Amino acid sequence: MNAFFSKLLEAFKNVDSASFEGGYVVGVAFAIAIISVILALKIIVLIFFRGAKKSNGIKIKKSDGNIFVASSAIIDFAKSYERDFPSLKIDRARLFEKKSAYCLDIDISFDIGKLSLPDVEPALKEKISSGLLASFGIDSVNEVKIRVINAARAANP
Repeated sequence: MNAFFSKLLEAFKNVDSASFEGGYVVGVAFAIAIISVILALKIIVLIFFRGAKKSNGIKIKKSDGNIFVASSAIIDFAKSYERDFPSLKIDRARLFEKKSAYCLDIDISFDIGKLSLPDVEPALKEKISSGLLASFGIDSVNEVKIRVINAARAANP
């Protein structure tokens, strides 16, 4: 490998960079080197800093067999708590997996004026977490993230 790099370096020393051909060779080599460094950094970042990926569901391991709860069932379950909170509407929910932990990411629309978000948010998170444990036996959803994507004042009747 060292011999290869020595020959390559020697070849660059022999190139006349003042001529068009020499400058072109040096420019192409420099561009390839920069692209190689960028690709190497991207690979390193992907290997060491992988984020959460979207999950198809959660496998619950039992002694007599496994149970797989699909992400659509978990999302529908989370959306069922919408009726307990008249001031919010669950627009979208997604289940993410990072190693053996799961995160439920919920986008809501919130009605300003009926209830306050600081009161609703912890109650919704607690109901979903405890409901998943009670209904499905799922305790691996360690985080429920709430994101308000729309807020509007309810019209007075």
